[in-house]
Amino acid sequence: PGAVAARGPGAGATHGPRAGATRRKGSPNGEHWAVMLRNIPNRCRRAEIAVYLDTHGFEGRYTDILVPSDRVTQRNRGYAFVNLRSHEDFLLAMERLPGTRFEGTFSTKTTKVSPAIHQLIPDTPDEHHLLA
Repeated sequence: PGAVAARGPGAGATHGPRAGATRRKGSPNGEHWAVMLRNIPNRCRRAEIAVYLDTHGFEGRYTDILVPSDRVTQRNRGYAFVNLRSHEDFLLAMERLPGTRFEGTFSTKTTKVSPAIHQLIPDTPDEHHLLA
């Protein structure tokens, strides 16, 4: 409860269950490779976020998606974290995704993108953690 982590279709895996979170700031080499997507429609689930990323040219460029959710409503909290495969993919996301919309929703929100302070790294194929 509280967050749902998933491997994106771009990683060639199915969506997995949420696991515990460990936090560590930044990436091991000091470069950013995870983004925080903000202003996402509250009814979007991780599969819809994966479709959004794929349609904006990120298929195969991300490994994990973490979608914090409200424990009562089970809806997302309006933001998600996406772990990208490289710093170059991170830079492309920072350039390409701001101001875009989730098509197929009634939301008029435009996406805001910022570097994620915490990086997402899977421990095993079935477990996903926030590393800080």
